[in-house]
Amino acid sequence: MGRGAVDAAEFPLNTGPGPAIPEPGRHTRGQARARHALTGHLRRHEAADGTVRLRGTSWLVTADRPTATA
Repeated sequence: MGRGAVDAAEFPLNTGPGPAIPEPGRHTRGQARARHALTGHLRRHEAADGTVRLRGTSWLVTADRPTATA
């Protein structure tokens, strides 16, 4: 996502739903507030070498549908 908290915050703010974050009619102010909040959060996860590491988990679920019997 980037090098360091400031750079890493730019990725989600500029992709997907990120550009739609601003408050209606206050594009610049909303983006600045979102950037400040996200950078502050990411800074807590920044390592000495500049990498930003967030813990995460996911589930992979598979299933089979049994065949119908007459």
